[in-house]
Amino acid sequence: MNQTQVPPHLHIDPYAVETLLDPYPFHQALRDTSAVVWLPQYEVYAVGRHADVAVVMKDYERFSSIAGIGLIDKRDPESEKLRKTSPMTEADPPVHTKTRVGMQKLLSPVVVRGWRARYEQVAAGIVDRVQGIGGAFDAVPELAEDMVYTVIPESLGLDVPREHLPGIGEMNFFSLGPMNELRRKSLARVQDAVDYYDRAAERENVKPGTFGDVIYQAEDAGVFEPGIGIGLVRTFLRGGTDTSIAAIASLLMLLAQNPDQWRKLKADPSRLKIAFEETLRLESPSQNLYRLVTQDMVFQGFELEGGRKIAFYPGAANRDPRFWSNADRFDLDRDIVGQHLAFGAGAHVCIGQMIARLVVETLMQALMARIDDIRLAGEPQWRPVSALRSLRSLPIEVTWR
Repeated sequence: MNQTQVPPHLHIDPYAVETLLDPYPFHQALRDTSAVVWLPQYEVYAVGRHADVAVVMKDYERFSSIAGIGLIDKRDPESEKLRKTSPMTEADPPVHTKTRVGMQKLLSPVVVRGWRARYEQVAAGIVDRVQGIGGAFDAVPELAEDMVYTVIPESLGLDVPREHLPGIGEMNFFSLGPMNELRRKSLARVQDAVDYYDRAAERENVKPGTFGDVIYQAEDAGVFEPGIGIGLVRTFLRGGTDTSIAAIASLLMLLAQNPDQWRKLKADPSRLKIAFEETLRLESPSQNLYRLVTQDMVFQGFELEGGRKIAFYPGAANRDPRFWSNADRFDLDRDIVGQHLAFGAGAHVCIGQMIARLVVETLMQALMARIDDIRLAGEPQWRPVSALRSLRSLPIEVTWR
């Protein structure tokens, strides 16, 4: 007869600076300790194995988003002072369903394909400019940030000064974790930019004819509940910029670190899709999120108390050797499509992933057409940000054609 048990304690701080900079020892301990662990410092459960993360992502009846996807319970009246909630990611079906179906109609493949020509134009201009720099350069600001901070706000019709965007992005991801010293410093850095950011997404400040304008028009037509248009616009801005920057920079890093895979990609550029998926698997931009345990239950043989938060770690699941062979290897021959969890799963699978794919594809195609080789010119530097795996600096050198 099987007996249930209380999840074992894991005494590692996932929000410590050293863990944020190098999360993989924590991920291994999380997976190896048990299917479910208890993080006593934050009084939450946590899962990191691929099979268990997938269940927590998909089973919204047992693991709900209504309390928010961060550590703090958004039902606490004080929580709204600390972070803006999302009508897309922090609701469950059937409430979530109406919003998602409406967004799927607005953000169709035809709509996204209509942005390609402009994205290609921006990408070509960026590569032209970078070629003129000569020698080594930092791929994060020069390639990844320049591309994403141009096309995403432009598509949404938002006028946000570029210098505000990195700090706003960090603030948003810090809001998913505890109020620690890192987060307090982040809030202090963006104090002057927060009001500007909040106003930028308001209806009167969104440019006509853009995707942000389309969202507001759909709200007027009853496609969405009244008042959530601004939350949807903000969700696309904050959800699409930092993760796309992270993906571009990590892809360039992995190609520079793995010359055999770079040669494979150059020989067959159609492998770019696989390279992108492998990047999301190995260096998942969204490292961890939360759900609410809706009731007392037994999960994987462990007793869970209803009303508690449970953290799930796509970053750990995507390197789980129980699921992946050679889990730490960047492999363009891997059968990856539909297997990794970087875009989520179930009802909350990332609705903006087509945009991310378009951003990465157009920039990388423009770059690949102009270079023969890519290599590191210095040590990559990671950003210590809660819930986000993203490079602060990536010095590279390329051989231009």
